[in-house]
Amino acid sequence: MDFYLDNLLHLPNMTVVSCQTVEDSVVLQLECLNETMSCPHCGRTLDTINQTEAVSIRDLPVFGQRVYLQVPRRQFHCGDCQKFCTERLPFISWRHHYTIRYEQTIYEQVKQTSLEAVSRAEGLGSAAVKTIFEQQAALSIKKSSTCPND
Repeated sequence: MDFYLDNLLHLPNMTVVSCQTVEDSVVLQLECLNETMSCPHCGRTLDTINQTEAVSIRDLPVFGQRVYLQVPRRQFHCGDCQKFCTERLPFISWRHHYTIRYEQTIYEQVKQTSLEAVSRAEGLGSAAVKTIFEQQAALSIKKSSTCPND
């Protein structure tokens, strides 16, 4: 556990267990601090982990280097409703490979320059940048239509 990295990352219920540099990237291995989750089907507190799979998630760059988070995706089993539930993490949209803050940054960059420029600068395919931009634009429109005018 690295207290300073944990504070800089500001990811709820996560701690950094290791940090390594791979070529031009920083890879941070994370571990969950919470040991349970609530079953989304019946509400029971689950503490039986069925399996854990580490996934690589792209985050905001630091000091000119790309940052990848090795995040444990845990699947729990509910003994009451006999269902398997994958833990949802508040900083990653479901089935995405980027942190929400990284996706928001990509969206803002494309608004200021172009899809191609962001694609080159971030080392992402233009299709990935376009998908992120369109998803964030849809969220932005949805958010603005639900918020009352100030």
